[in-house]
Amino acid sequence: MKEKSLKIVAIVLGVVLAIVGIQDISMVSELSKDKKDLTARIQELQTEYNNLSSDYDEINAQLDSSRAEVALLIEQIRTTEATNRAKMRKYEKELGTLRSLMRSYVIQIDSLNSQNKRLAADLASSRAQLAQSTKTNEALSAKVEDLST
Repeated sequence: MKEKSLKIVAIVLGVVLAIVGIQDISMVSELSKDKKDLTARIQELQTEYNNLSSDYDEINAQLDSSRAEVALLIEQIRTTEATNRAKMRKYEKELGTLRSLMRSYVIQIDSLNSQNKRLAADLASSRAQLAQSTKTNEALSAKVEDLST
C-alpha cells in the first residue's frame, strides 16, 4: 500500500513539475516577445530622433543628448534578461519619457520655425518700407535741391 501511494505521489509530483515547466517556458517566451517588442519600439524612437533636426544650436544639443540616452537604453535592454520584469518596466517608463521629450522638441521646433517665418515676413516688410522711405527721402532731397537753386 505504501509503495502504491509513493508511486501516486511521484506521478502527481511529476505531472505538477511538467505543468510548472510548461508554464515557465510559456512565460519566458512571452517575456522574450515583450522584450523584442520594447526593443523595436525604442529603435523606432531612435529613428524618429535621428530624423529630427533643427537650425537652433541649443535644441540640437538637447537632441544629441536625447539620442545618446536612446542609444544607451537600447544597449541596456539588449544586455538585460527578458525575465527581469522590474528593469523592463523601468525601460518602458524611460521610453515614455523620451517620447514625451521628443514631442516637446517637435513643438519647440515648430514654434521656432513659425516665429522665424513671421520674423522673416516682418523683416521683408520693414525692408520694403525702408526702401520706399529712402526713395521718398531722395525724391524730397532732390526737390529741395532743385528749389534751393
